[in-house]
Amino acid sequence: MEIDLLTLLIYIQMALYATITFFAFLYASIILCIRRFRETNNIFIANICLSITFTCSYFASYFPTMMTMYETPYLCVFYTYLFNLASIAVPYSFLAFSFHRYCMIIYHKNSLFKKKRWTIMCIAGLWTFQLIISLPFIGEYDEYCSMKIWMGYYTFITAVVIPLVIKSALDIRIFVFVRHSSRRVQPQAPSATTQVHATNSHQPRISSRDISLLKHMIFTFLAFLIGWTPVFLLNIIDAIIPGHIFQIIYCTYLSIGSTFCIVIYLFIYNRDLRQFLCNPCRRCCHL
Repeated sequence: MEIDLLTLLIYIQMALYATITFFAFLYASIILCIRRFRETNNIFIANICLSITFTCSYFASYFPTMMTMYETPYLCVFYTYLFNLASIAVPYSFLAFSFHRYCMIIYHKNSLFKKKRWTIMCIAGLWTFQLIISLPFIGEYDEYCSMKIWMGYYTFITAVVIPLVIKSALDIRIFVFVRHSSRRVQPQAPSATTQVHATNSHQPRISSRDISLLKHMIFTFLAFLIGWTPVFLLNIIDAIIPGHIFQIIYCTYLSIGSTFCIVIYLFIYNRDLRQFLCNPCRRCCHL
């Protein structure tokens, strides 16, 4: 039985999405299930991986499900709602991390931002916000369960424009604050040692590891934008002028590649988790 090109591309796409889902879920599971990995930054990164898991799981089933979606209107409404939610989940998980670091650094004297309940509040708050801003997709469908033109614009704005603007503003504010703080604590004269020590005690303790982590998160967020922006733009074009299924499929491979790179990069960057996974293999090799 011959398989046409479109079907083959969809099957390969589904397999790649499933692969990314496995690795992202593995990363999140290790962090959440093993106590020594459950520190604040890792929990936010686990949230990123869970968002990737949700997004890839949805789009792995997108084309097969949409083939029969028009037969069940209520399922069509629900799946359309999930489309926007799956599109914005990953960028808003990056936004949650940036917002957390912003509060930790700018408002370092507030003890709330150092507690685990703040981590839960921050992540849960961003997910609640995503659920709310995706509500306009409910009730908007036609007999073939096709997207309306405004939906393409709405997804692009909520998935790309809003996260990019807010995250850029937060990250710029953090780096400006860190730069100004480091200048204020520079000693002006040998006799000012005591004064400098007193000033340092009121400054936020920002390690080079924190700055490095912020830079890594910016890099991975940009990788997401580069991979997914063409898909969102083609989604708008296809809503206006239908018939770009192959172009969308090809752009989807770009988004898959960028997402897979993000997950692999997270494994490489987290040395402790990488060693945790490699140690059993090393033990087996020495047996």
